[in-house]
Amino acid sequence: MHPDDREATLAAWDQAIERNEAYEVRHRLRRHDGVYVPMLARAVQVGGEAGQTPPEWIGTHSDVTLQDAAERALQTLNADLQLQVAEQTQEIGQVSRFMALLLTSAGEGIFGLDRDGNNTFVNPAASELLGYSVSELLGQPSHAKLHHHHADGTPHLLSECPISQTLRDGQQRRVEADVFWHRDGHPVPVAYVVTPTLDERGEVEGAVVMFQDVSEQVRAHAELEDALHHLQLTNADLEQFAYVASHDLQEPLRTLGSYAELLARRYQGQLDARADQYIAFMLDAVERMRSLIQDLLAFSRVGRNELELSEVTLDSLMQQTARNVEAALESSGGALTWDTPGTALAQPSLLVQLLTNLVSNGLKFARPGVPPAVEVVSSIVGNEQRIEVRDNGIGIGSEYHERVFTIFQRLHLREDYPGNGIGLAIARKIVAAHGGSLTLKSQPGEGSTFIISLPADHAAKVGGHQ
Repeated sequence: MHPDDREATLAAWDQAIERNEAYEVRHRLRRHDGVYVPMLARAVQVGGEAGQTPPEWIGTHSDVTLQDAAERALQTLNADLQLQVAEQTQEIGQVSRFMALLLTSAGEGIFGLDRDGNNTFVNPAASELLGYSVSELLGQPSHAKLHHHHADGTPHLLSECPISQTLRDGQQRRVEADVFWHRDGHPVPVAYVVTPTLDERGEVEGAVVMFQDVSEQVRAHAELEDALHHLQLTNADLEQFAYVASHDLQEPLRTLGSYAELLARRYQGQLDARADQYIAFMLDAVERMRSLIQDLLAFSRVGRNELELSEVTLDSLMQQTARNVEAALESSGGALTWDTPGTALAQPSLLVQLLTNLVSNGLKFARPGVPPAVEVVSSIVGNEQRIEVRDNGIGIGSEYHERVFTIFQRLHLREDYPGNGIGLAIARKIVAAHGGSLTLKSQPGEGSTFIISLPADHAAKVGGHQ
């Protein structure tokens, strides 16, 4: 409780106990974020015999922030506007029931309607946004004045108007995209909420409409759509270029490689040592170029065609992955274990490629003197099928967690750890093509965990295997 309110609160409490009457007081309470909120506290005694101290009190705290804000805002309205509002609202009775709804935030347009759809109240923001003076709108049919046509110019029938429907059925409605018409004849994109007001019998006597000009949002959305469309076209062009370029590069590379091998077979050992070294450099460059082109082709193929989805058990994918990495396991002395219950709706060949890539990385980036160990586990987390590939390798610093997924990005010398720096880019592209995500948790010297999250709509738990 606010320190300045404690004395008055205690006095009200003592008075309620002493006089055996209801307790009511306004004070400020501190929220968890430190902000003091005005509250109305009410309580009554429950139980107990006459003349005896009751065993308990039951009460409520009501947040009166909106009421206080509305009262302060209403005090700032000029006398003429207050008079106009009072004159119009006398015809429909008790206007005080919706005063708290008139001003909820600066810049929002607000107008009130009677049951026939005529304007009974218009705040200055609405007047400014729509170009009308308050007097030009008060008493006028709102639909005919402000809501008569759609954005494309076609007539907006009163029977189809959400505001009119609320006046008929008493249901609150929220509309995210519509237009009101400015005084000079141009449409104003708006989002609005229409809330019914009820009389003492619970029947609809009018409504309050709160709206915002969303012109900037509409413009930004259109620009974003254009940018996304342009990006999609650009990505498609880049993928096509990568595919064609890498495909066309293979023919001259094969020719270059063939003649380099012929030179090596015919002249190696017959020339000086420097010539033999140059031939070796040439053969190594051809091999690396061939590997890069194959990886680039693999990267460009992912996502080019529609996925051929089928429900597949993760255990069967891991069995195939284990066969793919047999040579790496044998040469490194490493171990691969898995506990992968569940299924996934996916293209099996791509998921096998994904898992093989991640497991191979775990075996390749081992700590010196420590046999590599890779563990794969799966579980259902919320609406996702989660697969974690964990290793005990050298780990990756947090500053590189996103960089490793960028094509051709390498963190180590080729002499230390072979590869072209494209495997993880392909892995993330495969996961994205399935509507999922691929993230990394790792610290240097503590191994790495790659987390695959796939939609679990079609996932079902089945028996696991290790």
